Amino acid sequence: MKVFISWSGELSKATAEHLKKWIPCIVQSVEVFFSPEDIEKGENWDSKISQVLSECNYGIICLTSQNVSAPWINFEAGAIAKSLDSRVSCLMVDIRPSDIKGPLSRYQATKLDRKEIFQLISEINKATEQPLDMSRLSNAFEAMWPQLKEDMTVALKSSSA
Repeated sequence: MKVFISWSGELSKATAEHLKKWIPCIVQSVEVFFSPEDIEKGENWDSKISQVLSECNYGIICLTSQNVSAPWINFEAGAIAKSLDSRVSCLMVDIRPSDIKGPLSRYQATKLDRKEIFQLISEINKATEQPLDMSRLSNAFEAMWPQLKEDMTVALKSSSA
């Protein structure tokens, strides 16, 4: 299964970069697309993103106070959502649900906390062809969560500095 991580701006990019590394450590069958790492130099980025968006089953939109109204974020969310069997989740990095307006407000938002991130990972796992059983998923998540939490804390602090 492919997961597309949408970002815009430095904090959103840092968040997406951590998710790119972290999600496959928990659900190994998931392939995560993160444009700075998955588009080769010289490649037509617009074509590549369009191709990947059409192939993805799940999208995580990393929303921050700087990009919550960015047109490109809305475009990518819409491109993923056009498929009937796809899902989109807005990850609220430094915002609240009430900050999300327009088309993105239709999607179930995820807080950047342990309980909600586990729920997001569980939903991604369920959408794979061969989901991990819940005890294995929970064990992998618990082993990885402290590092993700630390990485996100550092990203938040450096963006506000």
